[in-house]
Amino acid sequence: MKRGLIATLVVLVGLLAPSFDTTRSLGLAVTAAESAEPDVIPAVAPLVSADPPGGVARATMILIHGGGWAGHSALGQELLMKRPGDLLLKRGWRIVSIDYNEGAAGLGDVLNAVDAEVARRTSNGPLCIYGESSGAHLALVAASRLRAIIDCVIGVGTPTDLNLYGAKGPVADAQIRVLESRIRRFFGTTTAELAAWNPVSLAPSIDADVLLMREADDHLVSVDHSERFKAARPATRTVELESGDPTDPSAAFLHGTVSDIGRAHYFSAIGSFVDRAVAGSDDQHREARARAADTLPAPESISTPIIWVHSIALSAARVRALAGSIAPNAR
Repeated sequence: MKRGLIATLVVLVGLLAPSFDTTRSLGLAVTAAESAEPDVIPAVAPLVSADPPGGVARATMILIHGGGWAGHSALGQELLMKRPGDLLLKRGWRIVSIDYNEGAAGLGDVLNAVDAEVARRTSNGPLCIYGESSGAHLALVAASRLRAIIDCVIGVGTPTDLNLYGAKGPVADAQIRVLESRIRRFFGTTTAELAAWNPVSLAPSIDADVLLMREADDHLVSVDHSERFKAARPATRTVELESGDPTDPSAAFLHGTVSDIGRAHYFSAIGSFVDRAVAGSDDQHREARARAADTLPAPESISTPIIWVHSIALSAARVRALAGSIAPNAR
């Protein structure tokens, strides 16, 4: 049975400078034309992972692609393995790029990926999440659920306040209209319904360090998103990336463009942020992950024990392990 209509993704491929990726990541960008979903819902692609040279990881980063909450993008997974994956590998991080189901179900896939990494006991260092666009939204929601487990979150082009979409009535931008439709379909239509999925509302429940970056010319995620999240959680670090020439294909990035300076700022901001995460890794989070790992099944079976609590997918093991979740700290 068809489950409804979704927007098809617009994948913009940028011819980036030789020292950077030759492709750009998938964001919230969508077309105005909608097409019916297939009768058979596509399967989530297997995760893609890589360990740093030498095989000993200082920390682990889970990577979540964008795509307007449509999920199902093996291409998006692969792009993140290059950017920011290469940078993280050089700094000694294990990287795990995941695919996920559309809409609210995608959060369960993110939480299961975290479970799998905790169960692997790959590193005694930080466990963090990097997301782009809708993937960054899911990263923040996951961090609010797993405050004792996640050390840091990096979001690029992050829609942190879902209430901003549709708040000003009809808009001319067709892509934003499609996003508004998806938000209503996946997460709710009222402020109360959206609260459980709205990072600004969840900000006090996030114990992880947070870095939010956006392109200065991002037309899908306005500066209001990062400003509202920082107001709700003042410790948040925010970076605006200088925009580039929109007529130059090499300037294409996520929702907008970046200049050479903006691109360099992107890499330097991530580099300094993850270095601080390793230096500041605390015993509370390490102990919480160890307790959770003791209750989790083997990594290869981690996706099976799913239960539903308040409409949020949680593994049964995590529900038990997080009963003694740590209190928020000053980060």
